[in-house]
Amino acid sequence: MGINFVGSYSGIDQGTIDQLMAVEKMPLVQMSEKKTAFESEKYAWKDVNTRLDSLMTKLKELKYTATYMTKSATSSDASVVTGTATSSALNGSYRIEVGQLASVSRFTGSKVLVEGQDNSTELGLSGAFTLDNADGVSVEIAVEATDSLGSIADKINDQSGDTGVEATVIDGRMVFQDKETGERNMTLTGVDTFDLNSLGLDTGSVMTLGGNAEFSVNGIDIIRSSNTITDAVEGLSFTLSGETSLGSYETLTVGLDTAGTVGKVQAFVDQYNSTLSFMQDMNSVGDLEADVTGAGALAGDPTLQRMISSLRTNIAGSISGLDSSIGDLSQLGIKTVDKYGQLTFDSSKLVTALNENAENVKNFFYSTNTEDVNVGFEVKMESYINSLIATGTGIVEVKEDGLSRSLKDLDDQIERFNDRMDVREQYYLNMFAKLDVAMQQAEAQMSWLTSQLAGLSGNTAE
Repeated sequence: MGINFVGSYSGIDQGTIDQLMAVEKMPLVQMSEKKTAFESEKYAWKDVNTRLDSLMTKLKELKYTATYMTKSATSSDASVVTGTATSSALNGSYRIEVGQLASVSRFTGSKVLVEGQDNSTELGLSGAFTLDNADGVSVEIAVEATDSLGSIADKINDQSGDTGVEATVIDGRMVFQDKETGERNMTLTGVDTFDLNSLGLDTGSVMTLGGNAEFSVNGIDIIRSSNTITDAVEGLSFTLSGETSLGSYETLTVGLDTAGTVGKVQAFVDQYNSTLSFMQDMNSVGDLEADVTGAGALAGDPTLQRMISSLRTNIAGSISGLDSSIGDLSQLGIKTVDKYGQLTFDSSKLVTALNENAENVKNFFYSTNTEDVNVGFEVKMESYINSLIATGTGIVEVKEDGLSRSLKDLDDQIERFNDRMDVREQYYLNMFAKLDVAMQQAEAQMSWLTSQLAGLSGNTAE
């Protein structure tokens, strides 16, 4: 914008025009406030959607058989044995006696390096040797004049993916170790005339075969090449980490993983309480008698009110037609605690029900009836929440879309209004500029007329 000289004669300057425009722009304040309100509502609905989606995620965990049928294996001493159990494992106690842990085979060469040398010292050797593992896999290791014990170990380790043998250098000598446990041999052979003694791998070398794990389960003696046992007891895998003293044992107890089930139900209850509380806060009208009401962004919104009411009804309602003696959440320790609909969870009731009949609990949450229709608490709640947040059709998304359209319309209105205000301001500038010109001309005419009258007055006096 150029320099504005309005007001030179009229006294009406840019400040006056700004005041006039402030009055003209008062509807813009109302539109801006309306836009802020729309944005707050949209963000609030988005938050509602996010929380309901989180509730859906927690809810879906309650539909899976594994949630109720998963088993755990509890050890009396984790430093000796730990285990995991699948649903096929029989409940009970398994006494584990460990006489010997499985160990790895090791080939230790004689000392090669002397004082002043280290793992990077070049050996000046040329040739090759082969390494054969217990499975018949053979690799050839080339040795060059610039190689050191360290670089030769690196060459061996580069092929350990095939051989399962790793090499290290300890106290100036090479040490080979099988990755797998058990009685596994390994063989080193010089190629052509290469002398393994130059690497300390022949005369003076020591081969220590690994041992098998020797243990018993409930008095039955078992031998395995690994400390991880997967085939001794159906559905039960365990890892041996220590040996027991003669005549003593540690116990793996297999049973339902009720802690896992309780955790998932608790997560659902917590998310429900959080979601319901947030929705109620957004719908609250606050303290109408206070100067600051504290009203929620969706205060009094009838759609949100219906959602809150329906959510509470669905969570508390009973379910019939199930292959379960459980008809509502209260039988599993979940009850409404106050007038706001918050839930409490007595996990001991759920644990009791699981121990009595886990299938019965599962069927309450999710099962299929004789007509091959999915039924249960989870099915009912998932259907309702899906009606709120489903892409394209959910009530919450419909509200968000409506607010997005309203915001776009409002932005268009504001843009058109600002265009009109620009025109209006230019009108005032032009009008007062013309007024200044008119007043300047009037002043000039008045000065001319005054001078003419003065001249006439002088002539008369003569």
